[in-house]
Amino acid sequence: MALVELPDELLLMVLVDLDSARDFRALGLSCRRFHRLVGHEGWRAFVTSKFSSLSIPSASGDAWRRLAELLTWQTRCWDRRAIRFTGLLPDWTISRGDRRPGAGAFLPVVDAHICPQSGEELLVWGAGENIVARRRQCSVAKVPIKPSWSRLEGSLLGYSVPGYDDVSALAIVDQPHNGTRDILAGRVNGDLSLLSAQPDRFGKHLANFDTCHADSPISGVQPSETIRQSTILSLDVLNGLVAASTKENVTMYRLPQNGDSIKIAPLEILDPLPRVSEPTGVTVANARWMGDNEVLAVALRGSTFPLRYLTGTPNGWSASDAAKNADLEKQFDIDYGRICPNSIQPVKPHANTKGGTSLLLSSWRDGSCRYGRHTITMNP
Repeated sequence: MALVELPDELLLMVLVDLDSARDFRALGLSCRRFHRLVGHEGWRAFVTSKFSSLSIPSASGDAWRRLAELLTWQTRCWDRRAIRFTGLLPDWTISRGDRRPGAGAFLPVVDAHICPQSGEELLVWGAGENIVARRRQCSVAKVPIKPSWSRLEGSLLGYSVPGYDDVSALAIVDQPHNGTRDILAGRVNGDLSLLSAQPDRFGKHLANFDTCHADSPISGVQPSETIRQSTILSLDVLNGLVAASTKENVTMYRLPQNGDSIKIAPLEILDPLPRVSEPTGVTVANARWMGDNEVLAVALRGSTFPLRYLTGTPNGWSASDAAKNADLEKQFDIDYGRICPNSIQPVKPHANTKGGTSLLLSSWRDGSCRYGRHTITMNP
């Protein structure tokens, strides 16, 4: 029996054994039968078999081919370590206040997102009180596509004081219930809000997150205690759960599912600061989810154990310090008390790998970058 005479089920089993997308495409161009099969079911089988460890979004029709090309391109870049750096400079002439370099210029914060199905890139950054976004459609044919730009003036939302109203943390949020993307924006003044990232309503205020909205007891807070949200230092989102860090604590919020202008109260307020054998003045600097395993990595300033982990349990959250390695300390003169708090980054084998990770990348004040597993030791 000739190869083209085999049933589709057997042909797909043969096709997915091809080593590369190039071979897969070439076979699809060899005859009408293979062209129909590759275009209809072949690319779906190729993606799900070659990238079986990934959480593949649902797709249909030609979207499977585009997804295969995007994942193949990304894998090839990682294999070659082909990372290209570019820079975007703000236009100082349109910034509010005295923000020239060297004269109290703002510190920009940035986040980026790419949609595997549509190939759309979204880059968002805070420019003082304002928020700027660049949206660009990826081109498989490598033909340059002119990006579109959006800008939200902070004054439109009542933020007009340079420095005090500056954006201090950003996170792009996927909204699976309606297929849109929004922006979480934290500010120096403690405000935390959800804004639309859609081109036709960019910057529209959707929700506000604040401890003052609570009308019932908050986990981790005494009934008589008043918590005022200070400067938002970092934001991270996992399955709709927001971890917002300030100097004093990490506050958990749940993203709203629908509706505009919603006031969101915290679910709980976590205190990751150590209380035993620590100097005074220890503060929280950053908090990052370690994937789907309900572990939160927290970087601390001024602590002799500057890297901690908060683990969710049925009885609440347990805190533990990152384990130290005495042999490495002696061999490489490692100083565990001088972490760059904003540098911690959980690392997965691939950006869309399912589940959590135990690997964390961090940089330290001694000039080293460290990459290791979060082996932890429990506090006494």
